[in-house]
Amino acid sequence: MTQYYVDPGDWTSDPITLSLAESHHLLHVLRKPVGSSISISDGRGHVGTAEVIKIENKRSIIHVTQRRSISVPSFCIMLAQALLKTQKMEWFIQKATEIGVRSIFPVQAEHCVVRFHASQLDQKRKRWEKVALHAAKQCHSDWIPCIEPITPLSHFLDKVPEGMLWMVGSLSPNAIPFQDALFHEAFGHVSGIGMLVGPEGDFSSSEQEQIQKKGLVSVSFGQNILRAETAALYALSIISHHFSMHSPERRSF
Repeated sequence: MTQYYVDPGDWTSDPITLSLAESHHLLHVLRKPVGSSISISDGRGHVGTAEVIKIENKRSIIHVTQRRSISVPSFCIMLAQALLKTQKMEWFIQKATEIGVRSIFPVQAEHCVVRFHASQLDQKRKRWEKVALHAAKQCHSDWIPCIEPITPLSHFLDKVPEGMLWMVGSLSPNAIPFQDALFHEAFGHVSGIGMLVGPEGDFSSSEQEQIQKKGLVSVSFGQNILRAETAALYALSIISHHFSMHSPERRSF
């Protein structure tokens, strides 16, 4: 059943007015009449069912008949990704959402080809939120990743979320193999993994120095040099698979 999105701020309201986009899909794509039952979610672990009670100003008004909460995934995956070109960034956010990433931090690095004017930042973020929303609906996920504001790498490093083990994709000969890093002894004491992936031209030498000082674990993805979006999805897929197969109770480090 198609799931319709309800803004988290409206979740406890009743009745609820769906957005124009959700209403359009409900009325003109699926052609659901008044009285129809639909599935709803706020993308933050709350799901339920509702009845369409009326149409007003091209928007569907629904009455919630059932609400329930889905437990937060026990292991959190976050990603900080250097900005990619528009189509690549949207494709990447879509795939990261399908994999189950909790938060995405778009970062501006020195070698990023993409540069946004300050007036574009909020618009871009809203666009990426829509991409994540559509991807979550497509794969029936109850959790939509939080798309954080675009920020310079240095600012991100100053406020790296704590309680997680952060790794960075690296071309350095001193980087440890990514698969080996998954058995790092610190994993038994953290609530999740964060992955930082640089731009096509990698991080600058000064940025790499900042990253090292912050204590991120440098990891290698093998002999082949991967595109930025490929490296990120490669890492996220393996992390997701690894920790779905190794629950905290089964890990031994």
